[in-house]
Amino acid sequence: QPLVSLPTSIDVESAVSNCDPEQAVTFRSDFQRFTMDLSEGVRSLSGGIDLPSPEPSDIDARTLQPADAAREHPELIEQYEQLLEAWCTQIEKYLEETLENQQKDSGDH
Repeated sequence: QPLVSLPTSIDVESAVSNCDPEQAVTFRSDFQRFTMDLSEGVRSLSGGIDLPSPEPSDIDARTLQPADAAREHPELIEQYEQLLEAWCTQIEKYLEETLENQQKDSGDH
């Protein structure tokens, strides 16, 4: 079931009434896919992925060259590695859940 409800002003059947049957089937299918994609977009915007920001630090890494930051502040490298790992885990989980939802919605199991 899509999260996005179609406005009542869009009448798909009226839109395809003058098309040949093959075009009508294609339009309905594409339109349904579009609404599902739009629903996924809304789902991700409304609570899909919430990636944490780096912890505040006394060191402004933006003002340092990467090699200097790594040499002078090795703890930053570890913090950013952990942050990147957390981001990857969250993104993978989100993508897996999205794929599962799409398979459920399309009837594939």
